[in-house]
Amino acid sequence: LPFFQAEDGIRDVSVGLVGSEMCIRDRFSSNCTVCHGQDAKGQIFMGSANLTDGIWTIANVPAAATPEAKKALISNLITNGKSRQMPGWKDRLSDTEIKILTFYVHALGGGQ
Repeated sequence: LPFFQAEDGIRDVSVGLVGSEMCIRDRFSSNCTVCHGQDAKGQIFMGSANLTDGIWTIANVPAAATPEAKKALISNLITNGKSRQMPGWKDRLSDTEIKILTFYVHALGGGQ
């Protein structure tokens, strides 16, 4: 599994954020796999994005100047969705869950 950089060091995304009882993999499994698949490679028949290849079709994440800007774009997409392409999750997930999924999705694409 990928890793992400936390303020106090490297964290394995499979165990969640510091102080969180949520497991990132469980959050992804229970909310994202219906469209993106258990392997996060997308469902071709649904037209959902492959989150592991670093190619972004509905948010220009690679063009963002800093890792923080990239995560902000991903967080916005998870929170608000994209009309007719991805549902918004702000009414279904807490801010903490969105942050956890933001780090996870960013790491899936290589964290670049």
